[in-house]
Amino acid sequence: MERPAVTEFEENDKGHGRVEQRTVRLSHDLSWLTTTERWPGLAYVAQVTRETTVLATDKTSKETVYYIGSDSTVSAESAGSAIRRHWAVESKLHWVLMLPSARTMRVTVRRILRKIWQPCATSHSTSSGKTLTAKWA
Repeated sequence: MERPAVTEFEENDKGHGRVEQRTVRLSHDLSWLTTTERWPGLAYVAQVTRETTVLATDKTSKETVYYIGSDSTVSAESAGSAIRRHWAVESKLHWVLMLPSARTMRVTVRRILRKIWQPCATSHSTSSGKTLTAKWA
């Protein structure tokens, strides 16, 4: 059996203290797949190999992952871009800022104010008989 036709795209990226080399290999030739009837709409298989070097430690890791898709017109470059966009969205979801509720904020502000402002006895007549004066905690 002949090897399937494969297109390849390579990209290098440097940022966040590391260098990454990504290689996308994509094949629309699925003649080697013996169970194509189980995969209706399957148009391609792709292999993405990422080799990452952390600049501070000079340690290199290599990871290979596989993808399948239904777009019969996709190139290796556009598949690589789509995969990167997918994982960029996924990563951003992990960094969502959790905002506390209004009640939690009120309680927190009260606690902070209690630490900063300490009651002290004064000669002024107030409803509680005390006034607040600033104090650095």
